[in-house]
Amino acid sequence: LGYGNAGLVIIDLCRQADAEIVGMGFIIEKEFQHGRKVLHQAGIQHIESLAIIESLENNEIKLK
Repeated sequence: LGYGNAGLVIIDLCRQADAEIVGMGFIIEKEFQHGRKVLHQAGIQHIESLAIIESLENNEIKLK
């Protein structure tokens, strides 16, 4: 989960299929790219991520 673009495409496909989305799951979330906020604004309230990266500053991966 980065900027939320792939999630928005999945939401659109599910809505076209008249399917109900009860949540979305991701392996890695790049928190600093605010994709979670984009998906919340699109109506997805339940989002799970296995790993959340806070930042990639100074060539270091900072996990939440």
